[in-house]
Amino acid sequence: QSTVSELTMECQNLNRSLEALRDQNAQLLQERGSYERKLLASQEEVHALHQETSALKARLNAPREPDAPSAALQAELEGLRAAVVTAHETWQQVGAPTAR
Repeated sequence: QSTVSELTMECQNLNRSLEALRDQNAQLLQERGSYERKLLASQEEVHALHQETSALKARLNAPREPDAPSAALQAELEGLRAAVVTAHETWQQVGAPTAR
């Protein structure tokens, strides 16, 4: 049978553990908020890059003068495609943070 002092000590230990868990929970909630903000920003960036890509595709496919250079537009489109890929990779990394 446990004594009052043993039970008191056990309660104190449990209270310390509970407080540590509360602190850890608060930190995890803060990190989650940070990840959610980064995810939203990345999603907005991907959306904007998709819109730019669509606009460039429309410009590339639009009727133009026979001698109008499309190489510059093609290079710009390729640059945007690379940016979309990079943003998408960032979004995947931020969107799926590893659990601790």
